[in-house]
Amino acid sequence: MPNEGQLFEVMQCIDDYLVAQERLSSALKDGWFSIARGKYSLGSALGQQRYPGDMEATTLVHTIQGDTEDGIYDAFELHACSRRSSDAGPAKKEQHTAAEDD
Repeated sequence: MPNEGQLFEVMQCIDDYLVAQERLSSALKDGWFSIARGKYSLGSALGQQRYPGDMEATTLVHTIQGDTEDGIYDAFELHACSRRSSDAGPAKKEQHTAAEDD
């Protein structure tokens, strides 16, 4: 029989899950809205023809595969890219794991 502390922990996990799910849903909705707004402002279609050829990524995402066979990544790293390849200095690097709380 679960005690009161275990029940509270389960309820807290459920609450954290629902909050994270709502934040993800909101972020996805904002992303789709931004894509639609961009598509509308460009005319009809988004594609490589609409962007300059010298456009470069500002951030790269490197995933770190876990030890499990489920295909889920344990962590990822964000690497900030310099604006030009000729810029000197190290790129900013952040690492995030699946166990981190937001």
